[in-house]
Amino acid sequence: MKIMKIVKKTIIALPVIICLLFMLSCEKQSEYSDKLTLGTGMSGFSITGESETFTQTSGSVIIYYRLESEEDMAGRTAVLDFETSSGSLINTITRPQAQDYGHIQLSSFEWLGSTGTFVMKAYLADGDDKIFIAEKEFNIN
Repeated sequence: MKIMKIVKKTIIALPVIICLLFMLSCEKQSEYSDKLTLGTGMSGFSITGESETFTQTSGSVIIYYRLESEEDMAGRTAVLDFETSSGSLINTITRPQAQDYGHIQLSSFEWLGSTGTFVMKAYLADGDDKIFIAEKEFNIN
């Protein structure tokens, strides 16, 4: 009789334990990913006029960007490096976060440089280091 009770409890508990172990072993997937989007405007948390080609008017153009990080940005400053298509660094700008948490930063910059193909690399500042998030190639006419 005692053995039957133990067997019944084991039969009931074993699937529950297996299910719990399976759920604990699965990593939680983030709804965010590391990416960088460029455009001509913004609305809410979205970029409007999404593009990789921009045309200067009177020697400049305003480019909007949406930086998304799979990891919480945790208030860390965004560091944006601009390189030529051959990899030479031509400019770096920083953008502080508006809050201490979140996965998305929306902002803009004014391009006053020359025409051509360039690469924007986005990082999060981490003390004296930078954590790479994403990059995007773009063209200026």
